Formats: sequence, structure tokens, C-alpha cells
Amino acid sequence: MAKRRLIRAAGLLFLALALLGGLFFVRAPLLVPPTAYEARALAVMASEGAATEELLEQILRGEREEGGHFRVEGDVAPEPGREIIVGASLSKDRGAVGIFSMAGEQPRLLASLATLPLQEIKVVEIEPGLCGILLRELLDERFGAYFYTVFYTLYTYEEGACREIWRKVVSNEESWQKKWLGGGEGWQGVKDTAEVEFAREDGRLVIKTRETRVLWEGPEPGGSPTGTRERSWARVYRWEPRWKAMILGEGVVEEDTFLQARQGNRYVPLEKLAAGERLAILDEEEVWDAMGGAAAEFYRVKTAAGSVGFVGKEAVSFRR
Repeated sequence: MAKRRLIRAAGLLFLALALLGGLFFVRAPLLVPPTAYEARALAVMASEGAATEELLEQILRGEREEGGHFRVEGDVAPEPGREIIVGASLSKDRGAVGIFSMAGEQPRLLASLATLPLQEIKVVEIEPGLCGILLRELLDERFGAYFYTVFYTLYTYEEGACREIWRKVVSNEESWQKKWLGGGEGWQGVKDTAEVEFAREDGRLVIKTRETRVLWEGPEPGGSPTGTRERSWARVYRWEPRWKAMILGEGVVEEDTFLQARQGNRYVPLEKLAAGERLAILDEEEVWDAMGGAAAEFYRVKTAAGSVGFVGKEAVSFRR
């Protein structure tokens, strides 16, 4: 237990440094709402294991009623009958989900997933014969600034594990004092919202979003802003069995480049991508400079080998 507490404390400390290190030591940090996914990975890094599985089994048996619990049924695995999906919010920044087969005499745990605190669990049909598990998760952190994010993640069950096939920030709010950036008095921040519609086309899942981003500045958070910049856009994600993902479209690498990973406010190379290589475009990402405007643009992509990361838009031709 002491080791797990140490790992968890180290993870949260690293998260704080990754998120706010730029605010104190870099004049203009990059503002990218999907930081929530880095935070999620760190917050749940020590939450898996036998203790979590036992807790999920207790919820399944109805032996635990306190806290936020979820229980839904659906055919999400290639097992006889329907499965029961159990979820729980374990603490302020931890949650868990388990998939149980009811085919035998006793329930059997097929897979478990560490999450952030849960707000919703649904079973969603992706195509005939394939259903996924949709989670709505909450990241609520305060490290001297304000960081509050709600996002969807969609998973399928495959070979004993949950595989992420889509994710989207649906609400995000961040704020910080201008003096942290050497920008004078007052506050500034970003607000992101997304309306999400789940539909079907030709028997396959389609997810449509209408998104808005507002950059604001003012005397204090929650008050009337003295200045704002706003833009809106719409996106359509479609299930593509070949890529095993919800995608915006496909792309071709125009020139040798690198697949990159986000680490705090930096992008670091993961592997080389050769000209002519085909990619699935999972999402688009704008990196905002807190003191100016859009600083860089990326695609979040998946390679034919299954690697996921970011590529600069200038290196890829995108075909919807």
C-alpha cells in the first residue's frame, strides 16, 4: 500500500509540474485541452490490481452502495449472452470499470479499466454485431490555477482488454493569472464546449460534434471578461472497421516525418513515418499560444501498425 501511495503521489506531482511548469517558467505555454488524457493516465496509473477487481465484484453482488456506482447490460464481448458492465468512482480523481460475463455459474471478470471519476456509462452499437462502452469522465484539479474537464471515451472489448476507439473533450475550463506569464495584472483562460450527437449511417456509428473555443481575459475568473476571441467548427467521426477506430478520414504522409507524443507542453518523436504511408486521421488539434493565437496545428493519427500519436498537418494530405 505504501508503495502504491508513493507511485500515486509521484504521478500527481509530475502532473502538476507538467501542467503548470510552463505557467511559471515559460512566457507563453501552449493551451491544448486534451491535456486531460495525460492527466487521466497519471491519475489512474496506480489504481489497477486485485483490490480494484474485488471492489467491482462487490458492486456487482450489490454489497457496496456508497459512492457513485453504475451498472449497465449489453452484448460487448464474444461470450454467450449479455455482459454486465460495472463502474465506480473510487475517489476525487479515480474510477474503475469492469466487464463481467454471466455465461457460467458464477460471474467472470473479462476485463477491467482504470478511469477518472465517472459521470455516465452507456452501451453503444457501433455496427451490427459490435457494441462499445461509452464513458463520460471528469477531471477536476486545482493547482493554483483552475482546471476542469469533462470528456467522452469509447471502448470496444478485444482479446481480454478494453481498446479505446474514440475520445473527445466535451467541456474544458482553465484559468491563470497573467502575471504568471509576465503579462501584467488580471486573469486569462480558455473555455471549450462540444455538443455531441450519436447517429448511424449505413448501419455504422457516426458521431457529430459542434465545438466552440473561447479565449478570454478579465479581472478575475467568473467575472465579466474584458476581451474574448472565439471560433467554432463541426466535425464528423465515422466507424472504420479497417482501422478499428472512429476516424475523421484518411491521410497520406507527403514527406518523411515523425509520429510524436504529447508530454506536458512539448511534442517528442516516437517513430519515423515514411512518405507515402497511409494514416487514419483520428482528430485535429490546434495548439494555442496563451499570449498570441494559434501556434501550431496537428493531426492525431493511427498508423497501420496500430501506433497512435500526433503529426504536423503540413506533412500529411487529408482525405475525408
